[in-house]
Amino acid sequence: IKDLLNHYKFLDLVLDSSHINQIKEKYKNEYNFSHYFKTFKDKVKEIQLSSNKNNYEKIFSKKFKTDHSLIILSDKKIFKELMQIKGLRLTNIVIEGVVPFNYKGENLLSREIELYQKFR
Repeated sequence: IKDLLNHYKFLDLVLDSSHINQIKEKYKNEYNFSHYFKTFKDKVKEIQLSSNKNNYEKIFSKKFKTDHSLIILSDKKIFKELMQIKGLRLTNIVIEGVVPFNYKGENLLSREIELYQKFR
């Protein structure tokens, strides 16, 4: 990635926490989200935040499948990692988890935004 970004100066980078964590689970020596953000901070234009687990069992039926859950529903491991990174507040943040279209969704979204307001 570093070679591509150095060669093609016009390219920017979008980091997706769910996909980075999926890769990290499969390949233990792969970098985590913090490392990618710190390494490519000047090229990162957007971060897409979600857990790579399906954490909607209590909201949807067990048939519902996703690999992008709101961080508020996760074990908070991702959130704890993100809290250690300086500069996230200056980056465009995309909430990538599924938001139910009902009163539960409004509550979850409000709680998710409250988490993000704690970023540095």
